[in-house]
Amino acid sequence: MSRRFLLLLLVLLFLFGLFASTEQRVLFLKEEEPEQFVVVENETTAAKWVQDQTWCSSTLFSKYHCTPSRYRYSPLDVLFDMNSSCALFQRLNITRVLSIGDSYLRHFHVALKLVLSNDYVTGGTNGQPVPSCLVDDGQGQFAEKDCRGYVATSGTFCEERLTVDVHASEHPNFDAQQTQEYDLIVWGHGNHVYFNDPSQPKLDKECFNPLGRTGTMDWEYHKTNVFPAACGWHKQGNYKARIFWFPPHQTLRDEGGEDCPKNRRRFAQETATTVKDICGVETFMEQFTLTDELVFWGVKEELDQLTYDKYHWSRVVNLVKVQTFLHYLNRVHYP
Repeated sequence: MSRRFLLLLLVLLFLFGLFASTEQRVLFLKEEEPEQFVVVENETTAAKWVQDQTWCSSTLFSKYHCTPSRYRYSPLDVLFDMNSSCALFQRLNITRVLSIGDSYLRHFHVALKLVLSNDYVTGGTNGQPVPSCLVDDGQGQFAEKDCRGYVATSGTFCEERLTVDVHASEHPNFDAQQTQEYDLIVWGHGNHVYFNDPSQPKLDKECFNPLGRTGTMDWEYHKTNVFPAACGWHKQGNYKARIFWFPPHQTLRDEGGEDCPKNRRRFAQETATTVKDICGVETFMEQFTLTDELVFWGVKEELDQLTYDKYHWSRVVNLVKVQTFLHYLNRVHYP
């Protein structure tokens, strides 16, 4: 066998090995990419955060709904302002709204008040906020640790035709009486610990939790424990409130265990089914998918400017949550 042939054979073997290792790396990277999440409403599957300098600069109102680099949530070509929001609630005969959940629902409540008051700088506060709540033209209203004690838990809007309340704690629920008192209830939790039992089964390898499960972002625990205990009013079958489950949004935190992006997606997806089966309520999924898209397919270069602690989103994201929900009520649920 000639030296030239041996040299050619060695070169071919080297190139084959390089190609194989490269292919393995490519496959590994593909496996590590976050799985695509299929949302409930088909219309939202094409939703994108897109850069739009013209739209975001057209008015101060539209600017509040854009990121610092002028990205907007593309399904929201038209925004609900104070007048059109009041008209929507009046048309749907909604006079009392309750947001009940953890800090994510408190921020939804604050953003809803900004729209209804047409005050995007102080409209979510109780009128006596500390200065840090008003920094950055009112962005500080969503600084959770600084301003949660200065949120007005109740407010009257739309020429006193509409009352908006919030009840926020780690994992609150509502009772049969509240389903009679309110016309619209938005409800959600799952971020906080329910128990601490290291003997509980651990999650899969991609969301490994060395301390065992705690009920946090645990859809099975919600199915067997939380929802059956919380939804006794459903068995009575006599309630007037339109009730929506809001699964926790996607975050920038990836601490492993229950609090990892993949598990948050599964929690949103699974609770959407179980809460309907057990409690008979509808899930508003888009408030999860718009944040999931923002984290993984959106404005990566400025994400740090859109959150204070990697858990809680800033004003623009919470306003977009409110706008998508108002559009959903107007377009899908009550056309």
